[in-house]
Amino acid sequence: MNQPWEAEHVVEPSLAAALIREQFSDVPAGRVEAFGQGWDNTMMLVDAELLFRFPRRQIAVDLLATEGRVLPKIADALPLAVPRPEWIGQPSDDFPWPFLGYRMVHGRTGCGLRLTAEQRFAAAEPLARFVRALHDVDPTPLSLPADTLGRADLASKRDVALERLEKVEALGIVEDTSPWREAFRQSIPPAPERRVVSHGDLYSRHVLFDDDTQPCAVIDWGDVHLGAPLVDLSLAFMLLPEPARERFFEVYGEVDDVTRHLARLRGIWHAASELVYAHDVGDANLLMEATTSLEHLR
Repeated sequence: MNQPWEAEHVVEPSLAAALIREQFSDVPAGRVEAFGQGWDNTMMLVDAELLFRFPRRQIAVDLLATEGRVLPKIADALPLAVPRPEWIGQPSDDFPWPFLGYRMVHGRTGCGLRLTAEQRFAAAEPLARFVRALHDVDPTPLSLPADTLGRADLASKRDVALERLEKVEALGIVEDTSPWREAFRQSIPPAPERRVVSHGDLYSRHVLFDDDTQPCAVIDWGDVHLGAPLVDLSLAFMLLPEPARERFFEVYGEVDDVTRHLARLRGIWHAASELVYAHDVGDANLLMEATTSLEHLR
């Protein structure tokens, strides 16, 4: 069965270099090297200081276009750095989709740091201030898409969550996933109606940390949309153990019980998805961090 992270188009460094040189005379693209990939995009490091993102799947095309349009409008309102798109590539005979280029945002992804409990506690306040600032941005002038992917509809994710948790157990990654499966077998309420500017995919891989292991940037904004706060608040359940999580919510502000419950469920679904993906692609760092996330979600 095809997995949702399998690429429809693969961009190699040679093709990326040719596309960039052809479309941007101000970018020499003398050195282009693979920098990583996610479900939706392939990343290329260009001349050691620029990062270009190329869609891997058709579904990512509109997401990347939204990111390129929205990020310049909200960056100054946020207390952590975010990428600022400067180069917008157009489809061509060699590559069918638009692509984006940014100046590097420096830092290390949270999934690669093996953060201690103390480091996670220290991260709780800056992360809460970031999410609060994002959710306080006025969405009116942004023309954001709605949550057409059902990110906050946890009832619709029940079957996938159970399937992936069972696979996590079958693969031997976690010995017993019954506590998390039981959470999804209970009645799942709809999300409260409040809508905010939402990052849409906020987890350890999309949070960068500086040399002092403090959060310094948030990347990968393809899922930015007008959505339920719980989608971003799931970060607190995945990344933070309980004492740090409570500090996060003290700083973020009051959150109703239904939103907390659904944020936890989304965290379980997301962590299970990360585990299956990380195992499939051989990402040891993400596998370990997602296992830690699942423990935080007990």
